[in-house]
Amino acid sequence: NFISRNFTASMIDLIGVAVGNIVSHEAGHTFGLFHTNNANSSIQLIDMGGTGIADFAGVGNDGFFGTGDDVNVVFGTDFLTSIFSGSQDSINTLAFGLSTAANFGLDFGDAPDDYPTLLGNPANSTEGGARHSLEGNLTLGSLIDYEPDGQPSLDALGDGLDDDGVSFLDHDGNETTSIASSDAFGTIEVYASGEGYLQGWIDFNRDGVWDDSEQIVTDYYVTAGTNAIPQFAIPTGTEFVIGDTYARFRLSTQAGLGVTGLAPDGEVEDYKITLTETRNGEIFFEADEYKEGGLVKDYESGDLIKIIVIDGDLYGNSTINVTVTSSGGDLETVVLTETGYGRFEGTIQSSPGTLVTGNGVLEIVFGETITASYEDDDTGEGQPGNYLGEFVPAGLLNSPRDLVFGPNGNLYVSNGFETSGGADHTVERFNGLTGEPEGSFVIPGSGGIKVPNGMAFGPDGNLYVASTGTGEILRYDGQTGALIPGVFASVGNQPRFITFGPDGNLYVGTTGLQKRVYQIDFATGAASIFVDAIELNGDAPYGLAFDADGNLFVASFGNNEILKFDSNGIEVPNGPFISAGTGGLSSPRGLTIRDGILYVANGATESILRFDTVTGNLVDSGSYTYGATIELPYGVTFGPDNNLYVVDSDLGTVLRFAGPDGTETPETKTSTANVVAQFVDFGDAPPSFPNDIGDPDGEGAKHAINANGLHLGANVSDETNGKESVNANLDNFDDGILLNPIIAGDNASTVTIISSGSGYIDAWMDFNGDGDWDDPNEKILSSRAVVAGVNSVSFVVPPNVYVGNIAARFRLSSAGGLSTTGNAADGEVEDYLVSVLPQGTISLLPNDPNRPGQTALFITGTQGNDNIFLSQTSGTNIIMVRINGVVLGEYTPTGGVYIWGLAGNDTIIVDDTFYNRETMIFGGKGNDFLQGGRGNDVLIGGDGNDTLEGGPDGFDILIGGTGSDYIRGHNEQLYTNYGSNGDILIGGSTVYDNGITQLFAIYQEWISADPFGDRVDSIRTRVQNTAAGINNVRLDSTTVFDDGDLDQLYGAVARGDDWFLLDLGLDINNAGGNDIRE
Repeated sequence: NFISRNFTASMIDLIGVAVGNIVSHEAGHTFGLFHTNNANSSIQLIDMGGTGIADFAGVGNDGFFGTGDDVNVVFGTDFLTSIFSGSQDSINTLAFGLSTAANFGLDFGDAPDDYPTLLGNPANSTEGGARHSLEGNLTLGSLIDYEPDGQPSLDALGDGLDDDGVSFLDHDGNETTSIASSDAFGTIEVYASGEGYLQGWIDFNRDGVWDDSEQIVTDYYVTAGTNAIPQFAIPTGTEFVIGDTYARFRLSTQAGLGVTGLAPDGEVEDYKITLTETRNGEIFFEADEYKEGGLVKDYESGDLIKIIVIDGDLYGNSTINVTVTSSGGDLETVVLTETGYGRFEGTIQSSPGTLVTGNGVLEIVFGETITASYEDDDTGEGQPGNYLGEFVPAGLLNSPRDLVFGPNGNLYVSNGFETSGGADHTVERFNGLTGEPEGSFVIPGSGGIKVPNGMAFGPDGNLYVASTGTGEILRYDGQTGALIPGVFASVGNQPRFITFGPDGNLYVGTTGLQKRVYQIDFATGAASIFVDAIELNGDAPYGLAFDADGNLFVASFGNNEILKFDSNGIEVPNGPFISAGTGGLSSPRGLTIRDGILYVANGATESILRFDTVTGNLVDSGSYTYGATIELPYGVTFGPDNNLYVVDSDLGTVLRFAGPDGTETPETKTSTANVVAQFVDFGDAPPSFPNDIGDPDGEGAKHAINANGLHLGANVSDETNGKESVNANLDNFDDGILLNPIIAGDNASTVTIISSGSGYIDAWMDFNGDGDWDDPNEKILSSRAVVAGVNSVSFVVPPNVYVGNIAARFRLSSAGGLSTTGNAADGEVEDYLVSVLPQGTISLLPNDPNRPGQTALFITGTQGNDNIFLSQTSGTNIIMVRINGVVLGEYTPTGGVYIWGLAGNDTIIVDDTFYNRETMIFGGKGNDFLQGGRGNDVLIGGDGNDTLEGGPDGFDILIGGTGSDYIRGHNEQLYTNYGSNGDILIGGSTVYDNGITQLFAIYQEWISADPFGDRVDSIRTRVQNTAAGINNVRLDSTTVFDDGDLDQLYGAVARGDDWFLLDLGLDINNAGGNDIRE
């Protein structure tokens, strides 16, 4: 300790000096004085204690401590050579004592050990963790205790209840433990047991270090009790990292403390706080490459939709609910779970199915939009000082100056360019709720007004206006704006701001040659000087405001100060009350006071500053207002909504900022996503029908090719647009609908629908042939349910149907309810031309549907009992047709023969003169007798109890249909020399009973040269009619149905191999050893 003392003094004297000098050491340090070798060697002064104290001064040979020959020694390098004898001049003298800084104990921090909490942290520092001597009982809060070292803990509660001196406050003044990324400022309140200097840090970037830039309080002097600390700015961007972090506060009589090291008194308190997401909530759909604030997500029906909400106000809630709607009409509630610090995530499954609201599934179709929304109870945009927007838009005012809210809640603004000559010198009125203009309250020239400036409503409810250009105070009716005759007061010298005092009198500041504050007697209008130019330091008084104690605050515009005068006009001592430059104070204009806080329209910072009206201290660490620059702040006042309104004279507008209590700004937050389809199937009907995108006949039918795999037939094709075609045959995968020709005059027909899964069919036919599907009765199926596999469905045929080829459209979807146009979320659209044949006619059609390029003979019966007989002239291709005993002609088709009996009990015979002629015969309703020829025949009995004879030869297919049928493939007794070819005999019905192209596919395989077993296996599995674009046709348990009636099926036992498909428990059959029966 560099004791300058001649060591001839007594040991007691020497120790006394040492004690006096060593008092600055930490409490509990042991010091000593000793001779290291003998009485004549250097005396050593040592210090046992304290981090980093290693070298100790030794007295040199001159015997004086602190002179040039003193040496540094390290404690422990010297040693005693003999036992201590206790006298000063003994060979080895030693004395010890305890530092007079008594061991009051130490208080340490309790932040996690990443921070400088322990005595040995940081390792590379000589200062060690923050610690305070308990001497003096200066505390943060009411509690403090002794610790031997830091108490690092993840919750910063290692110090127990002692961390009770600092409270974080939200914008409503409530205690909180979180700060949101959208908060512009933070607020703390500190309770201290006495006076001292406060330091504070928050690790905003969460890097485990309290950087210098993260100090939020620096040497702020607090007093005993509760102290409101100036607001501190919240960093943005990468300097604010969401998550849990830590704050440190230190109070001591010693200023300038850092985050480490010893303080002679006071306390250190560490806190865990949470940095949350923005309070201005966001909701969005998760996108593949989501960037906040940007990308719109596209979904396909069937996707799992993920929704995210970010809202720091909701931090700590385990779940929140959001609403998801579709433009198609669905509405669902989705529960989101908190995943961290105000971030919530949840999903909802979308579906192409039938729309059902509230079922937890979002049914959507491409082309729609989906919207997710939630109620953000407070966006945080109303936190104190935040810019809430233009209340009076720019362009409605000319160089406005002052503003005041009237008793009726409306806003009044003094207006007019000083050099305009008075044409715009008015007081404008605006709706106090909306800011909508309501016209000039004081019109140009009223009372000779010139350059209207400060305004105030008086106790009488009338409006008082300073006319700067005339030096007068004018009075106007508070209801009508009409001039109250006479000049209320004349003060000259350019009166500017005015205000009514607590005494009911009017106070006016003049800024001309005589710079004064006048008191105007309210009863008489007489003016007297309240504050003279000398007391104003010769400067022009601008804004005026009284506090609750009757003190007058004056903005000294030129001197850049705020002056304070008592109710007698006497300046408070030690003025100015607020010095130039405090918080950037310069060129102050308008003033207003709320709850003991002075608000100053400050020109230099282009903002509003706040000061404590008692202490003059700056309330905020910077400007109160933020979010917008006020280019020339002039008048300032509070509105009925408790928000702050400021005139920007340069921009000609009135701006609104949130008041000190903040304002809740609820808002429904939404986000929108598109429903799209990557692959789409279109129709291919003739050109007059709606097929294409943007088709003038209507938007074409479009189906998303959905991942659920729902389609008609074997597959579905992806197209970029419709493929309108005269014959409706350009879509290669139109293979899911099996249609019979329709017979004109018949009242019903059937269609076979092959679906890959369960869904609904909507279908139309252009029965009147006018080129559209818009007419009544043209929708033949309306959301008819189908299942996976083959579905046989009947439909009504109206009378007077057009004879010829008519267009049909079939649409399969999970939802149903489709029209001929528009989008479907899944399924397929297939278009066809359907032949409509007249009853009782014989037609040689130019194109056989099963044999392209060949002609076909179509014969239709009637609704009665018909007898149709066909024979072929031997050695020719000529077919004679006789109906009901009348020969109706001879025909020479190059393709097949197709016969429909329709209703009634019909007899249809193709005699044995038919060689190598393929015939299809459909009995229809009634008890029919059908007989094939010598060629290959397909006979379908239809409804009723029918008899089917396969004829003398050929590979025949005989399908009984419903009813008790008698089916014989080959009559061995009658045709003993023929019938070596096998037949297919089916007692019930199939899904192909109306499908000539599908039956032909089976027929082609049946007549092939493959072995019998191979042909059966192929037909069981899959066959196709390439010419007709038909595939995936098969006979198995999904396509062949028992009719529940007793059928008799007989094949040729001695000739050919037959395949029986029957009701094994009911039907009679004569299947032989080589036949297949199932």
